[in-house]
Amino acid sequence: MAVFEKGHTAWNKGKKLPPLTKEHRDKVSKANKGRKVWNAGTGKKFFCLDCGVRLKGYYSKRCKTCAGIVSRGRTGWNKGKTGRIVSEETREKLRQANLGKKCSEETKKKLSAINMGENNPNYGVPKSEEQKKKISESLTREKHWNWQGGYKKHDYPFEFFDIYREKIRKRDDYTCQNCWMEEEEHIIVFSYGLDVHHIDYDKQNNTDENLITLCRSCHMRTNFNRDVWTEIFNKQRADNVT
Repeated sequence: MAVFEKGHTAWNKGKKLPPLTKEHRDKVSKANKGRKVWNAGTGKKFFCLDCGVRLKGYYSKRCKTCAGIVSRGRTGWNKGKTGRIVSEETREKLRQANLGKKCSEETKKKLSAINMGENNPNYGVPKSEEQKKKISESLTREKHWNWQGGYKKHDYPFEFFDIYREKIRKRDDYTCQNCWMEEEEHIIVFSYGLDVHHIDYDKQNNTDENLITLCRSCHMRTNFNRDVWTEIFNKQRADNVT
């Protein structure tokens, strides 16, 4: 028997045997047809420790049913352990590295599908009153990501709903001034008429120059990057005047 030193490379390493032809495979199959396996019945049999069901291999001591029952009451090895604590400096580096990166529409759909319906780990899990209270408190007032300093619906003057809104819609030909969706389509999609937006976000400033017609989707977008939207609409108004 040959003894090889450490680091020896086998002669057939990286080499691939030529694939067998269909004729060759048929000959092998025909030759072995009806022939019994040489070690049939001589192997050791394995049984489940709990219910006695015969197992298919030696790699498990319990069947799937019993293994599920046992593992259900077990405590995970990592229960109560916390992960690696990331420093503020590292967090800032990660934030800067991912700043401005946008997911493609395909990636967004995949991420949405992963956590949709029964795939969501919280799907169908009832929450206690204490959990509901904690969630509510974590999203209250300044803790909410879209907190605007105490916005109230009655900040709008009554004349806005009775006079100004319809007046501006008519002036803009009942069309969104950003995506150009018409009011007929808007009613079909959102079940109500077009919105009217305050360009400087001051609900009391209801001059014609400060109001613009938008669809619901575009109006929702104006809640973010307010300075940018204000500049866009002011420029648009100036171009229309000239």
